[in-house]
Amino acid sequence: MLPFSIAFSHGDPAGPQLEAAIQRAILSRQLPAASHVPGWRVVATELRVHPETVRDAFAALRNAGWLVGDDEQPVAALPSASAVEAVRTQLIRKRVQSLLADARLLGISVERISELLKEEKENERRVSD
Repeated sequence: MLPFSIAFSHGDPAGPQLEAAIQRAILSRQLPAASHVPGWRVVATELRVHPETVRDAFAALRNAGWLVGDDEQPVAALPSASAVEAVRTQLIRKRVQSLLADARLLGISVERISELLKEEKENERRVSD
């Protein structure tokens, strides 16, 4: 069992999706910094993706400071604060783009989405009080 979750979306390359899944897991502490990540062979087998895809994703994550160590025993890490913020923004931006695309298909305005977000924020506040 992998210490992160991923649901590949068709049409997008697997490597960047794997990178984003690992970054998301580190940011959410599902995969805490300094914890071991399974080696590339294990990840490739578990996810049923080409081993080179995993090795390339690991290399990109290592180059960006999200992983340290070698491909056989990588360790999760946190890069600089500016890199963390850039990835957080990138990850949420993709979800916003998807939300807007769905809203367009359903004929829902951006204003209505904004209202729904405010309602959800208020609901969360009430629940946490």
